[in-house]
Amino acid sequence: MAKVARLQDIDDESIKVVAFKINEPLSASITTTPTKIPFTVSPAIDTVGGWSSANKNYIIKVPGTYRISGGYVVGPSGATQHFYQNVYVNGVDIGGLCSNVAASNDLIYNRGSILAQLNAGDVVDIRTAVTSGTGNYLMDQSYNSFYLEMLKGPKVGSV
Repeated sequence: MAKVARLQDIDDESIKVVAFKINEPLSASITTTPTKIPFTVSPAIDTVGGWSSANKNYIIKVPGTYRISGGYVVGPSGATQHFYQNVYVNGVDIGGLCSNVAASNDLIYNRGSILAQLNAGDVVDIRTAVTSGTGNYLMDQSYNSFYLEMLKGPKVGSV
């Protein structure tokens, strides 16, 4: 009789699902210095335990192609301002998720995503900034967010 492996008996990184989701209503300032979103809650989803709550970043455990998504709801603190949000890998800006201009009384919702080839040990975070003055994250849980999902992992036996 052929031996059949049960899924829980397999410890091959190539078949793991990597998914991460954190979102939170925030009330925090945004400045001209790109700063990590100041999440204080635990992730709603973190299938491989990559989130570092102390550092507000995600450490890649399984190499592969990832979709990295984020978003915010912001408002300027006075004059018209340009907000933007970018993805950083190992401290290097690899691209923008979203960008927009908000008039003095506007409330801006924005989301975006990028694809990236990531290696085990890479450190990923999302940073938000405004081009001049200051702005504010506003209380909306569904938009102040950071999501990560692996679209394609390594070949079987290569991890």
